[in-house]
Amino acid sequence: MSSPQTSTPEPAPAPEHKPVPELDGHTKSTIRTFLSSPFSLPVWNPDPTLYTASDRQRLVDLHIPTVFTTHDELYPDLNLYALGNLEVLDPEFTSRFDDFVSGDSHIALVNTSGSGKTRLLFETVHRRWGLYFNSSYEGVSNPLGSFDWTSSINRLKFKSRGPQRTAPISPGG
Repeated sequence: MSSPQTSTPEPAPAPEHKPVPELDGHTKSTIRTFLSSPFSLPVWNPDPTLYTASDRQRLVDLHIPTVFTTHDELYPDLNLYALGNLEVLDPEFTSRFDDFVSGDSHIALVNTSGSGKTRLLFETVHRRWGLYFNSSYEGVSNPLGSFDWTSSINRLKFKSRGPQRTAPISPGG
C-alpha cells in the first residue's frame, strides 16, 4: 500500500504595494494649513516658593512647555522643549540624528534611563513625520501618549492566558 504524497502548498504571492492615494485639493489644503499653523502649548510657570526670583525668571524665559498629568497638575516637559531645534542646545545633535535615521533597516534603541531615547524619537517623528506609540504609560511622570496601547497590550495578555478558573466551592465547605 503506498502512502499518499503530501505537498506543502505554495505560499500566496505577496500583495502588490499600492501607491498612496492622491488627496483631493481640499484635504491637502487643510493638512497644509494645519502643519504650517503655529502650535503652542501652555508654558510652565515655576512655583515661586521653590525658586529665587532670578532663577524663576530664568526658567520662565525658557518657555518650557507644560503638560497635564492624570492628577491635573502641570509639569514641565523637557521632551517637548525646543522640539525641532535641538541643535541650538546641542550643536552635535544634527550629525547624531543623521546617523540615527540613515539606512533602511530596523533599529534597536537601547540605553540607560534618562539618556535621551524618547527625545530622539520625538525629534525623529517631528522632523521625518511618523507615529509614536508608547508601550508603557504612567500618567504622572510620562503623561505623553495615551493609555490605549498599554491597555490593548494588557487585554492581549489576558486573552492569551484565558480567564482564571477556580473550582466551585461545595456547600459543605
